[in-house]
Amino acid sequence: MFKMMRALMDPATLTVVSTTIFAAVMSSAANAGDGLDREFDLINDSRFTSVTELYISNINDPIWGRNLMGEYPLHAGYYGEFEPDFPNGYCRFDLLVVFDTGYVDKLWDINLCEVPVIHVDGYGFSIVYA
Repeated sequence: MFKMMRALMDPATLTVVSTTIFAAVMSSAANAGDGLDREFDLINDSRFTSVTELYISNINDPIWGRNLMGEYPLHAGYYGEFEPDFPNGYCRFDLLVVFDTGYVDKLWDINLCEVPVIHVDGYGFSIVYA
């Protein structure tokens, strides 16, 4: 505990932490300021398989980015709330879902500003529009 407190007091570390916090606050303020809600529920309707990976990319970006599931799979029968890391004014996104069976499913050009719920079952997607 003492070493961690000491590291936080170091001027170089303090500068990095302050810059990181400032960037995060500015990024979230910019995204919240556009008035568009891109958050959605991903519901795993499968009976036995878990969603182990979820990637979201705007339709003009060929790179998927990071796995939004992190280290916690979405087990059968459960749901999670997600939103893109960097919406940048976009509403239309592509989604890639990976199941623990290895099955990969992609949903192309979905308007997350209009879709609050996406169901996956290991065989495809179903969408609930607002």
